[in-house]
Amino acid sequence: MTTQLTRVAQYFEKTRWDYELFWTGDRDLALHHGYYDGAASNHSAALIRMNDVLARYARISAGDRVLDAGSGYGGSAMWLAREVGCSVIGVNLVAFQTLRARRLAAAKGISTRARFLVADYAQTPFASASFDVVWGLESIVHAESQEMFVREAARLLRPGGRLLIAEYTARESPVLSTDEQQLIASGLNGWAMTRILTPGEYTALARRNGFDDVTTYDLTDAMQPSITHLGKLRAPTTAVRFLFPLLEFLARTRLSNDVRLRNIKGGYDFARAYLMGAWRYTAIVATKSRNKVERNAESAPQSRAEGVAAASG
Repeated sequence: MTTQLTRVAQYFEKTRWDYELFWTGDRDLALHHGYYDGAASNHSAALIRMNDVLARYARISAGDRVLDAGSGYGGSAMWLAREVGCSVIGVNLVAFQTLRARRLAAAKGISTRARFLVADYAQTPFASASFDVVWGLESIVHAESQEMFVREAARLLRPGGRLLIAEYTARESPVLSTDEQQLIASGLNGWAMTRILTPGEYTALARRNGFDDVTTYDLTDAMQPSITHLGKLRAPTTAVRFLFPLLEFLARTRLSNDVRLRNIKGGYDFARAYLMGAWRYTAIVATKSRNKVERNAESAPQSRAEGVAAASG
């Protein structure tokens, strides 16, 4: 694995219990933020509601084959398989998350429709034009190159297929101040992310890789409680600053680790950047052109794809 892929895998391994304690629930199995509206007013319900909202934007139906790029514990993939009835393959770098997703899918009786394997979503083993939807929910920000991911999504999708990306997006204008850039940099470092793009940059990225009909949806207001409050604790995010001395002590005594400390500090700084208006939360849906012929389609690993997919079940 590259340095960035190793960084991402180690981040989720070393912050595993932070997510278990403060964020991920048995019902939602989520690592993403929530969508709060009249249908969801608490943390777990909002995490699940985000799946519903994004599935509608991406126009996912029962007959679709979906790639969940960065599938975590499989919460979104299993929700799609169970509630929409589509077939989903989740790819994820983190082995313990993937193992748990497989076990849960089997326990829920949906392992034939929700399958999982350890793989890099920017270099998958699947055949070209073999998916109807590529789903990237707060995972593309971890990519070594967003360009490589979008190019791979274009290869994987059938003409007319949809790419969904839901991510933090930087403010278009005015230009970010030095303070805002520093707070975002702390968030990127703490959460093992590479960079956040503007909605315009995502749109341009999709268009130059063979997508048209690119639509952006600003979901910031609906997800705001997820960034200003600490998940299961329901405490304001700003309250974590009082934990910094304890976390630093634990890291020095090796009762914790530096990755966990950066995770908490980075989240705090990223929330401060949000409160300053430096970033928003955007869903981007792009449709693969029906006229474009993929340049690298003939070089795709046609025979290997289905064998790997079957092995993940």
